[in-house]
Amino acid sequence: MNYPLIPPLVPAPSRSAFRLRRVVAVATSPFTGQQQVQEHQGAWWEADISLPPMKRDRAGAWQGFLLGLRGRRGTFLMADPDARVPRGVAAGAPYVNAAGQKGNTLTTAGWAPWTAGILRAGDYIELPGNRLHMVVADAASDGSGVAALTIEPPLRGAPPHGGSVITRDARGLFRLASNDAGWDADAAGVYGFSFSCIEAL
Repeated sequence: MNYPLIPPLVPAPSRSAFRLRRVVAVATSPFTGQQQVQEHQGAWWEADISLPPMKRDRAGAWQGFLLGLRGRRGTFLMADPDARVPRGVAAGAPYVNAAGQKGNTLTTAGWAPWTAGILRAGDYIELPGNRLHMVVADAASDGSGVAALTIEPPLRGAPPHGGSVITRDARGLFRLASNDAGWDADAAGVYGFSFSCIEAL
């Protein structure tokens, strides 16, 4: 089995819950109530996915996908099913515009010039290595097609200069949150599937 796998396209999830989990320590003084906050580097995506009821002709593909992951060993590519298309204009052929970038700001180029709302808060982007990030502030391109994107989670490693910035069907690299994979079925042969996953770091 070659990883990452691609989930079946149909049926699409009927319900999804996405969240970004962080590691932030808060120490509160028992005497003054003052707080000391320490944000650590850990930040990753998690998701819970539920599929609509389906008959065996479609259930088989999902069974094969889930069992083919071999628990938490295998990885797969997945987009947020409710945000496959950006809210912003997203015109152009964007790419990473400098090497060695870190933190929460990503300099990009290749956008249509002088465009307000080239991406908008809540839009996902996929960077080289199948790294999924969300734009958290509206961004505009300048006359050279350059745009600075404010993103979460922060960059874990510097993406390569010239690497593509994917804005439609932006996907991340995930693995199952459990080694167990299963489903239920009723007397009419209608199957139900749900699973939880975590970003593969």
